Amino acid sequence: MSLLLDTPPHSLLLISFPHQLLHALSALRYYRMREGVPAQAPVIILIWAHQSSEHAADSSFRKILDYTIREFTFVSLVFPTLIERRFHLSPFRTLIDRIKWLRNRFINFSIDAVFFAHDASADQTAQLLLQSFPNATAVCFGDPPGFLYPPFHLHYQGALFKRGFWKSRARGISSQRIPDLSIVAVDFYDNRRSAGGNVLVLPRDVILETLATLQSGLEKAKDNLEFRHESIVKKEGPLDILLLSNFSESGLADGDRELELYGDICENFCAPGGRLLIKPHFGTSSGFLKKLRSRLASHETEIFPAFEARVPIELFPGLVRRGNVISVSSSSILLSSIFQSKVCHALTAERIRKYFKADRVAYMLEANRLIEKSLSDSFDWGRRVV
Repeated sequence: MSLLLDTPPHSLLLISFPHQLLHALSALRYYRMREGVPAQAPVIILIWAHQSSEHAADSSFRKILDYTIREFTFVSLVFPTLIERRFHLSPFRTLIDRIKWLRNRFINFSIDAVFFAHDASADQTAQLLLQSFPNATAVCFGDPPGFLYPPFHLHYQGALFKRGFWKSRARGISSQRIPDLSIVAVDFYDNRRSAGGNVLVLPRDVILETLATLQSGLEKAKDNLEFRHESIVKKEGPLDILLLSNFSESGLADGDRELELYGDICENFCAPGGRLLIKPHFGTSSGFLKKLRSRLASHETEIFPAFEARVPIELFPGLVRRGNVISVSSSSILLSSIFQSKVCHALTAERIRKYFKADRVAYMLEANRLIEKSLSDSFDWGRRVV
């Protein structure tokens, strides 16, 4: 990437997971339409994966990003090196020091807008971008497909020592920046002003156009990839597709309880002894999948092949339309709204109270209420709750 002092304004997107691409690029497209910014003005995507190994040149994470954005010729990916992650941009350094380094890293670029999912993480990487480019418009595209959270320090309730430590990392920062606006696929909050600023809802055609471009890049990568799930899908007969979440990895439930949750759901929503294709969450471990397969031994269970498992499910529209998709997360409303097809949302208040940690039940009940309300408002499926 050439560093020229007269480069045109760039937009800067912060991405940590492949499924954020659709939302970030859709928000970017819609923002530029509204603001009169050229659609193909240059874009930098700053990658901040939660695992430094994801930045390796041969990682599946990096390959997915490379393949899916290849049709976005105006987009450049920036992967911080291991040294940059562990030293210059380490969350254990003060924000002031990190800001100085990041500004110098992009000193030859004019940044007109910054896009991020949320600022609720202890590493404060989103706040780092917001503080580094104070004159740039701050746009939140939500925790997909549209959850909006207050900034980290405004809600953090951790142990006193941790709270004091993370607060000390922000010393010298006069105030936290919040988004100027949020552009989301699903408005869970009835368009009211919130911690996400003024809320705009993405038109469906903008999402579909962005999705088609991402899919095109992935299709053209087939010369280098073998999508083994396609042979599974082509088999005749009923097919149930279970989309996993990461409840135990994110501390919302214990591993054994999450296993029991999926067992309960499959007993009630899947055909007895039928074919079941499991789509792991990006953070699902191989050990958890092995236990889950054992737990679901009464079904003809197949696990999504490793590389494809990390590709967002919306990039496989044929799969979504082929089977009975069962979801326990906001994927229910996202897939329903994108494909205008029925998705079974299997998480209920009863299951949350039964399988989740006691101190996380209230949070999960509210999040699930918002998902169910959005499903009810958007479509009248006559959904079966067992």
